[in-house]
Amino acid sequence: MTYVGHDIPRALFEGELDLASDLLKVALVMLNTTADTEDQTVNLGDFTSLDEFDGANYTRLTLSNVTLANDLATGEVILKADPLPYGALGTGTRPLVAVIVFKEVSAVDDTLNPILGVRTDAAAGLPFTPVGLTHTLNWGGANEDEVLRLAGLSA
Repeated sequence: MTYVGHDIPRALFEGELDLASDLLKVALVMLNTTADTEDQTVNLGDFTSLDEFDGANYTRLTLSNVTLANDLATGEVILKADPLPYGALGTGTRPLVAVIVFKEVSAVDDTLNPILGVRTDAAAGLPFTPVGLTHTLNWGGANEDEVLRLAGLSA
């Protein structure tokens, strides 16, 4: 399942969000997260339970080489970025089940970090349990670079 934050279209149109230039980060979350069910959540700090990954060597990574593309056939805007190379992630307390893409405004998980979307699908390699091996988070799509598809925004 993938969902896109419900406040994103408004934020794009009002200029609060610039997908090509804002600092976009990824948080990995584990089995006890509510991110996969609270699809009306606006900010990272608003989830009832984030349950962010707690294995060794984990850090939130920044999306790189972010681009936007129109899919004229579906009317979607595609947010693309390079796959994310994680080092040797240690085993966490629980399996990883979701990836949250968000705009980082503050280092504190409060109401300042708007969510772009949550991925829980097999195309992103989920769920998985790190066991100390290097892992690359591929996004899916022909080039493994389709982070999110934003419906109804294509020009």
